[in-house]
Amino acid sequence: MNNLHYFASAGAGSDSLLGPLGIDWRLFVLQTVAFAVLLLVLKKWVYPPILAMLDERDESIKEGLEAAEQAKKAASESEKRTAAMLKKAQQESRTIVATAKNEAAEMVAEAEQKAKNQADSILESARNDVRAEVAQAKKDLRDQMVDLVVDTTRKVTLDTVDPSKDTSLIKKQLEEIK
Repeated sequence: MNNLHYFASAGAGSDSLLGPLGIDWRLFVLQTVAFAVLLLVLKKWVYPPILAMLDERDESIKEGLEAAEQAKKAASESEKRTAAMLKKAQQESRTIVATAKNEAAEMVAEAEQKAKNQADSILESARNDVRAEVAQAKKDLRDQMVDLVVDTTRKVTLDTVDPSKDTSLIKKQLEEIK
């Protein structure tokens, strides 16, 4: 503090322009040189690392923002793809269900037709069997009737006719009756 007082009193006695203001020009020059040296030191060794760090930080923030934007776009695209896949899966499931219903209906119709055909076949077979049995019964009845007529004729006429001739005559008569 004494030094400051000394410089102030020394400056007050000089005839300079700064003297009446209480400024010592030597002290002013010394402070200006010290300030210039400080600026030079700051510019050369302090500011470059700070500016580099700020540039690096700015770059990392930009990269982070770009990465966030890309992630947002990727999420949006992924959401769109997922929605499209879900829609496609729903359409495929509807198609599969419709196809399954159609196939089931076709299978039921085919089974019904097959059962109807089988029933018709069984019915036709039964009719044929009945016709055959009726025809056989008629033939058996004719044969029995021929035998009865032959026996009756033999008893009535007491004349024996050749059995083969008699059978042929009876058959001929039966044919005429039909």
